Amino acid sequence: MATQLGHHVRSPEPGREWWDVDVEDLTELDYDLTPKRRDRSGLELILDSLPKEAEIRLLKDCCTVTTGRSIRSSDLTQSPPKSNYEPSSQTLFPDVERSEINPQRPFEFADTPIPYIRIRDVEKGHATRGSSWLMPTVASTIEPKWKLRAGDILLSKSGTIGKAGIVRNGAVGAIAANGFFVIRVKEGTIDPHYLLAYLQSTEANAWLEDRARGAAAKHLSVASIKELPIALPPLQVQQRTAEQRRKFDVDALTYLSELLTEDDSDSIASELNDWVSRNLKRVESYEGDPASQNVLELLEEVADSRCPINTCKECKHPYYLDYATNYLEPPTDYSEGIATHCLECWLGLEARGDHVDCFGDETPIGPWAVEFRGVTKPLAGVSSIPDPTALVSVLQRVASNVRDTATLIDGNLPNQERARLLTGRVVTLINRYTQALLEDAKLAVDVVASTEDHFGAIDIRLEIENRGRVPVRDVRFSMYPPMDEVEPGTIPFMQPGQRYEVHFEGQNQRLSDEIRIAEMWTDPAWSLNWTARDLAGDSVEGSRDLSIDIRHDCNESESGAEVLGELDSSPYVCGDPVTRERQDVFFGRDDLLSQIKRQVSQTGNVVLLEGNRRAGKSSVLWHLEGANAVPGWLGVYCSLQGTEGDSSGGIPTAEVFRGIAYEIVQSVRKLNGSAMLPDGSILDGERRLGIARSLHQGISEESPFQDFREYLELVLETLAQQQLGLLLMLDEFDKLQEGIDKGVTSPQVPENIRFLVQSYPKFSAM
Repeated sequence: MATQLGHHVRSPEPGREWWDVDVEDLTELDYDLTPKRRDRSGLELILDSLPKEAEIRLLKDCCTVTTGRSIRSSDLTQSPPKSNYEPSSQTLFPDVERSEINPQRPFEFADTPIPYIRIRDVEKGHATRGSSWLMPTVASTIEPKWKLRAGDILLSKSGTIGKAGIVRNGAVGAIAANGFFVIRVKEGTIDPHYLLAYLQSTEANAWLEDRARGAAAKHLSVASIKELPIALPPLQVQQRTAEQRRKFDVDALTYLSELLTEDDSDSIASELNDWVSRNLKRVESYEGDPASQNVLELLEEVADSRCPINTCKECKHPYYLDYATNYLEPPTDYSEGIATHCLECWLGLEARGDHVDCFGDETPIGPWAVEFRGVTKPLAGVSSIPDPTALVSVLQRVASNVRDTATLIDGNLPNQERARLLTGRVVTLINRYTQALLEDAKLAVDVVASTEDHFGAIDIRLEIENRGRVPVRDVRFSMYPPMDEVEPGTIPFMQPGQRYEVHFEGQNQRLSDEIRIAEMWTDPAWSLNWTARDLAGDSVEGSRDLSIDIRHDCNESESGAEVLGELDSSPYVCGDPVTRERQDVFFGRDDLLSQIKRQVSQTGNVVLLEGNRRAGKSSVLWHLEGANAVPGWLGVYCSLQGTEGDSSGGIPTAEVFRGIAYEIVQSVRKLNGSAMLPDGSILDGERRLGIARSLHQGISEESPFQDFREYLELVLETLAQQQLGLLLMLDEFDKLQEGIDKGVTSPQVPENIRFLVQSYPKFSAM
């Protein structure tokens, strides 16, 4: 620990727990050694960026700073003392209290009740009343200079550092508590309302926090607060800044910086600030999936947004897109021409020879805007790029170029900070999407063959398919329990959709002398592990559990060999679900179908059909669909893959019930020739359009389950007349859990389905 501490202390790079402090800085802080970072305030940087018309002075040069008074709680009362405002002008206090009053003080010091202002009495930047009052004996000792005046600023010096309020109304003439600095402005130099707004600004608060002492109970010293630098623009500007703060709750320093550095009448500066703010709002408001297509569409919006500074297609120089022309008779097609060419080139005049830096005189973010707009142009139409590899290449190049534009922002003015923030947010959006795309390495594994001879030698062949969106490189595989990979060893490059066969060999070690190894091979939990590199060179890895049924090869008789030789290829189909129309390729499920039919017909209980991927679960469900498959039941097949999903993944609750209702409608229409829709309309055999609209009207967003339940009751009544129940066969049921995990589907949906099964005897589910 000591060695590590020494290494950090000697490190030239500052960290979160260690940093360097100059001796001069310690001197300014009166050698306060509290372990606290004090170099993070940007107040000085912003003040240095302001023009000369805003004079920078210290607080002690334009205000007087005193501390509040400490009054014992026993000398305070929770209501104004009556003796403080006795109507007689001769005797202000009853005789019983005269002896308690300081005889050296005239009675006029206690003419009216004197409030005592604490931290809790300052609310929303104002101190208008006190919550306690001084007792007459103490009130008579108060000096006039201690009383608060209208316009005084109260600033907390401990606890809640930086809480400030201006004295008004009932707080005038009060005494401030010891937890306050009382700041009184010098007339003609600074407006008190402006000073309050300035103290409430983010950077001023950070400056105060930096200079607060104490690790647990923070407090400010008088010496520190007197050194606070204050920007003093003309009084009219001060009053305007204070008004904006009061009306719109803007940051005073932010508003002041923009007001002084850019003229409101400057169209370029104003439009450019609006352009940055609009794009920043776009990217900051996005809270969706970083790998969603919505990210690409958002980046397209940024690229397509009209920047007031454009680059001429002919002379390649930047120019201002001045659509609001002041020409009395503007040239023909002025707006169309100015969109791509500067005015000189469009009119065939000699180019002015302007360059990027020419806009720096009008707005400090001009050069950055020209470069930012240029490097984001490739994002236009980026959502339409079909090749993921090409998409990654475009995004990585744009992210690098956008990141470089930040070097053109060399100040700390608010508009520069917004431009810097926009740059960072765009880079972050691109990087997160690219990272998610590269990490989307999905390898599907199918067992081709698995055998074990009578010597215990195991041979396993697997087919690997890249089902990700981008290629992967240097793919390596390993098996558990450990086996030797015979081929291919390493796959150098694996395109999406590409398949490879991987061959493993090993020896069954269930008879090993080592107990751990013997247990591993007695009932092996097979899995395939893989590692690879994405297009960026970063490592990706994954693991898949395998269901491997080892076939044991024995010494076969000649007759057995002849029988095997007569067998054709496997009749089982690995592909789309096999419906009842394809009985020629549906084998080996008769016992399972009979078992399910008995279970539903005799008990009506819910049936859970579980199995590996492509094991034939959907095919089984399709063979139970319709009115003739299960006696007394209408089988309705519903795949949750066919419902409308949310952009962030998963199925919204209302869409779950609409999808189920749609399949019920189609099944009933197929049975009877017509069916009632959830909105009460009738779907006959000829109607093809408007079904989705009826589903949306009949099953609302507000109460989808109640609407579906009412519709289901009508369907069950109709089927009961035909001596039928309804068997709902839900496929891809795991889509519900996916939606629940993403917060799109209500966790109550599975419970809703269970409730329906328990409440309606003629309703069951698979």
